[in-house]
Amino acid sequence: MKRLWIRIQPWKKSYVTASLESGAEAIVISEGESKKVHALGRITTVASDGDLVPGRDVEFIEIKAKQDEVRAAGIPPEKTVVLSMKDWTIIPIENILAQRSNILVEVTGVQETRLALEILEKGADGVVLNPKSINDIKKTAE
Repeated sequence: MKRLWIRIQPWKKSYVTASLESGAEAIVISEGESKKVHALGRITTVASDGDLVPGRDVEFIEIKAKQDEVRAAGIPPEKTVVLSMKDWTIIPIENILAQRSNILVEVTGVQETRLALEILEKGADGVVLNPKSINDIKKTAE
């Protein structure tokens, strides 16, 4: 696995524990939950009051049209860009991947994770998993 972030919204303590045990790099949570996460273990939190703050350290961009792709490609390289798409297997994110690094793609399971990491030769730098179960977290981290 390259980089693995887990989106845990709404809060589920069991998902946080599974993320810690699976070696996730970061957890995307709602405002006010960073202290609860840090009480369970050491992991980077992504929230308005987290270790990484959306808009400052990381940009979340939903790709709906070409201008969204252009915007994503133009973000400074030190910021992580998280892309989400209704059907990202159709929209050509190869252009963004060719222009910059530090890109994560939102996925919902193991199959999408593999596809995201293998797009072109380079692939995305990692994924943000929206798990439906604890098992999704464990299988994706393998």
